Amino acid sequence: MEILSTGDKIRRARIYEGITLKELCGDKISISKMSCIENGKIKADENTLRYIAEKLKVNYDYLVQDIRGQIEENIKVIDKGNLPKEELYDLIKYILDYSVKYEYYDLAFIIIHKLFLLFKNNNNLEFMQLIISQYYEIYIKNEIRENTLIYYKDMATFFMTIKEYYEAINYYDKILEMLKEDNLSDSDDYIRASFNQGICYMEIGEIEKSYSLVGNIINKIEYIEDIILKGLIYHIFACLSILSYSINTEKYIKLSYEYLESDRSYLSKIKSRIGRYYYQVGNAENGKQETLDAMKISCEGESNEYIDVLIDCVETFYTYKEYEIADEMIDKALNLSICSEDTSLIERAYYLKGMILQRQGLYRQAETYMNISTDYFLKSANDEDTYKRYTEMAELYYNIGEPREAIKYFTLAMNLEKN
Repeated sequence: MEILSTGDKIRRARIYEGITLKELCGDKISISKMSCIENGKIKADENTLRYIAEKLKVNYDYLVQDIRGQIEENIKVIDKGNLPKEELYDLIKYILDYSVKYEYYDLAFIIIHKLFLLFKNNNNLEFMQLIISQYYEIYIKNEIRENTLIYYKDMATFFMTIKEYYEAINYYDKILEMLKEDNLSDSDDYIRASFNQGICYMEIGEIEKSYSLVGNIINKIEYIEDIILKGLIYHIFACLSILSYSINTEKYIKLSYEYLESDRSYLSKIKSRIGRYYYQVGNAENGKQETLDAMKISCEGESNEYIDVLIDCVETFYTYKEYEIADEMIDKALNLSICSEDTSLIERAYYLKGMILQRQGLYRQAETYMNISTDYFLKSANDEDTYKRYTEMAELYYNIGEPREAIKYFTLAMNLEKN
């Protein structure tokens, strides 16, 4: 829904009706005053607007609705969820610009939060990164407690997504502190924040701390109503049990499968992760079986969630030297990722194809895949992953016999390390 000032509405309606300024004014309004109304230089009083509405045959309420009211109406349109994705993006960005322009920062905060969630739900990491600084600027102008909690949640989610786990942990600390202050230590928000913080600790290798955090949630799990959340909590605790060589590992694996078996995409995802952790602790037999199960389920569908799991499985098999299976499945994963048009999936599949070709000694063929992958990758990678990619590209060009390119990437890696 296009946003127009009252003056713009009058001008458009007048032109549509084929009426001149003089004809619209008659003996009621001066032409100079009407011109100023149309140009937004002065505001018309109620009697004048009712006269104009009658003369132009437009609804008075439509004529007097201000910019803020129109933004609020557009927010309601967004909340209905009936718009195609591209139209939705365009509308949110459109009303966000108007909210900032007219300094309706309370509305701007609501809108940019919706935009952030839209990017998150569609795995648009690059776009999420592009709005982070603007999100902060808008938040600072609306630093009320309710908004602070929303902002902290979004930033914690963002940093988890880009694997900056220490930053995410800091935001979860702030969230948990705020919820404690509000006596909400048993709330769903508190449990989710604590759970996500536990995942962050697991990802950075602080297994004992993660085990303690998630274990505390396990003790309260009977109060959690969300079946999917329960299954995921049991799943992460199962992963931590594998890494801790716990005797109760099978119990929690079984519980996680029971809660998530109805959602095949979730089931494939957790089996893939269980398989990777079994491999990590040296249990290749269980690792292979769980990863094969995950791969089988992922081949049932062609949604992005299934493709993501399929790529995870190929990566696990490649990492733990199950080369035959990785070689066999990479082309399927690559073709599905291209059809998905999801840049993150495409990048990962091209990367794995390039690495597999290098293992086969086909360095020149690998170059194409690695370059395409790197073009996507560098748009959203953190410093640690970028450093790793630069060194991989340097080694590739060294093996191809192109020292100039190898030196370029080694230099980029060394500069990044210095910084």
